Amino acid sequence: MNPSCAQMARAYFGRLKPGDSEITRVWERLNTEPPSMIACDVETRSLKDLTVLGLAIATPEGHAFYFDIYEPTLPWQLLYTDKITKIWHNAPFDMAKEALGAFKVDVTNIEDTVVVMRLIPEIGNTLEEASQHVETQARNMGDVLREHNVTICDNLPWPVLAEKCTTDALATMRVWQKFRPLVNDEYYRTQSKFQKRLIQMSYRGIRLDQDRVTAIDREL
Repeated sequence: MNPSCAQMARAYFGRLKPGDSEITRVWERLNTEPPSMIACDVETRSLKDLTVLGLAIATPEGHAFYFDIYEPTLPWQLLYTDKITKIWHNAPFDMAKEALGAFKVDVTNIEDTVVVMRLIPEIGNTLEEASQHVETQARNMGDVLREHNVTICDNLPWPVLAEKCTTDALATMRVWQKFRPLVNDEYYRTQSKFQKRLIQMSYRGIRLDQDRVTAIDREL
């Protein structure tokens, strides 16, 4: 982990070692020559309290940065544009109206590894299960909280929260790269289209019957 400012509002995690001068160049390229695809993850106070604490962005090359949500250098332009594909794991949670949806990010050019893994049921669709098959393994947040004897994420040590978020973003990218080519494109696109509509409907304030949504989703 390489905190990159005095107040630890931004951090790098990835294949480079702390202090490597290349981290600065990776950061500059992310802003000036962004990749066509990024993986993202957010951390909220809890599963029930969706107040966003921070966000991680990972690149296809294995670099990730974590930002406190109000960190001035957070590259919102990557999240606002529909020109860059954003990959999430369980996008409806991260992009809920009460979470990242409050920041008006793009919801059109998004992909979701949960949808991919539903089409490979023998592996499981949690990020912890899927990431066992790639080089970056995600951890269950409940385990992390218990390990530090806290019940909400903003009581975790800052470096722990930052590493958890960046690891999840990196794992999401690796799961996408490995498993997306293995699933039927038509099936994936059908489920993905349905999911995007649900997110957009929630933004418009349409109340959804979650049991019915789940049933329809499974039918697809």
